Amino acid sequence: MDEEDLREDNRWVRLTGTRIFMRHQEQRVKAVTGEHHEKTVKMKLHVLRMIRSFDVWKLP
Repeated sequence: MDEEDLREDNRWVRLTGTRIFMRHQEQRVKAVTGEHHEKTVKMKLHVLRMIRSFDVWKLP
C-alpha cells in the first residue's frame, strides 16, 4: 500500500466515518429509542444525520 492509497483511505474514512463509528451510533440510537429492528434503526440514524444540528453525542 503506497502513500496515495493511504491518502485515499483516510479521505474515505473522513467522508463516511468508520464502520465502527457507524455501529456505535446505531447502538446509541437503539439504547435511546429502544428500537431494535435493524432497518428502522438505520432509517432513524439517516433522518437524524439529515438534521445537521443534531449531534448524536448529545444522546443520553
